[in-house]
Amino acid sequence: GVVDNIKPSSKTIVRFHRVHIRYYKQVMCDHPSSSGGPSIGLGWKYRPTTNKERTVDEYENERKPQRKKLAIELLMSRREREDIVKRWGYSQKEIAETIRVVNKIRMQRRQTVNNRSVQKMEEAAEKLG
Repeated sequence: GVVDNIKPSSKTIVRFHRVHIRYYKQVMCDHPSSSGGPSIGLGWKYRPTTNKERTVDEYENERKPQRKKLAIELLMSRREREDIVKRWGYSQKEIAETIRVVNKIRMQRRQTVNNRSVQKMEEAAEKLG
């Protein structure tokens, strides 16, 4: 077969020809990684009319220069995220419900971590006993 003819020392070359760009809707979500308040994420919906297809060279020539940012500079405060989701049309009730869900997920994750610690101690005790 074709694979049999490949020499171990041969280099694999990968080339990209076209880039497909989609613009997804941003939504309020229940991801528990935010420090407090609602999280912001990408939804599943996108607008097909805004899709773009470019060659890799066209994309590289058109895109804005990338700014190097520190992770801390990318963080948004709770107030900033709440203001954004309110501008998107989410009600205070929806925001509060999402925050409750996020807090519940955080608590479940903490409990899982605590349970794993206890489980490891129990396993160690069983090996000794």
